[in-house]
Amino acid sequence: MKRKREMKIGILHQYSLLSSGSGVYAARLAEGLMANDHTVHLFCRNLPDTRPDFVEAVILHTTAGTTSLLQTSPLEGGPRGVASPLEGGLRGGACTIHLLQGTVRPVAYPRTEAPQSPLFVELSDAQIEAFVNWQAARVAAVVQDAGLEILHANHVVLMPAVAARVKEATGIPYVVTVHGSTIEYVVNRDSRYLAYAQEGLSQAERVIVLNRDVRDRTLALCPRARVVEVPVGVDTTIFCPTLTLQNGEYNDYANISFNSSDASAGRPVVVRPAAVAPFRRVLPDRRLRRQTIAREGRPLPAGGRTHHPDPRPAGPAADGGG
Repeated sequence: MKRKREMKIGILHQYSLLSSGSGVYAARLAEGLMANDHTVHLFCRNLPDTRPDFVEAVILHTTAGTTSLLQTSPLEGGPRGVASPLEGGLRGGACTIHLLQGTVRPVAYPRTEAPQSPLFVELSDAQIEAFVNWQAARVAAVVQDAGLEILHANHVVLMPAVAARVKEATGIPYVVTVHGSTIEYVVNRDSRYLAYAQEGLSQAERVIVLNRDVRDRTLALCPRARVVEVPVGVDTTIFCPTLTLQNGEYNDYANISFNSSDASAGRPVVVRPAAVAPFRRVLPDRRLRRQTIAREGRPLPAGGRTHHPDPRPAGPAADGGG
């Protein structure tokens, strides 16, 4: 079997890592690429208080310069050695975090982890252009120094515009994953950002959308975008659905449900997670089978509704991104 070629990939995320759905998406993407022996350089604004264990090096970029904040090695408990993050010294399967902290750090909507950050729609024309150009200059420097081969930008603005300018400067191709929040909270509320969205989307090799609704909204902004739909899924190494009955009743809210059918009634069933043990005994690989759900699951009332209210708050995450 021919061995797959390892690549050096940059991921562009304009907020703090793990602070929103798009931040989790970027982090999980980095982990998945590393699991396939690729080297990842992940650009974001801040790290969570507890550094993710897949991160081997952290480099801070400010207007004053660049500083190495962390560099692990086997002797320090890191998973592998790190030579020189900005000179391509990382081996395949490694991840370097680049913290981009310029003078302006805008957000699409008020965020708890950045209470002092201005909204994108509050920026002046000069601030918008300065933000894009400064980010592009820093990313381009890493592309050249680390020998990156492709970029993966998140959101509609402004990271795709950053990637487009890096492509113009270095020739590196890029793809975009669209998250709905910047469409609704930035582009649709401030016409100045439409040109930036079109700049970034039109030059991408592919524009990834996570559902049909976001696909339609993306093409409305940029009909030239080469859109491909890649629906989100569930990582079964993290989430383990289970069934627990108490006196014939489910007592926990059904925050995991499956599109299956009860074998006798022909109605959809709902699975309520609790203790992990029951399904681990039945299904060692922790994947539910249709027959098991139909046999053990309790049918929903007619109409397919439960008596439990939907606990999900209304807000940005509801439209496919954060």
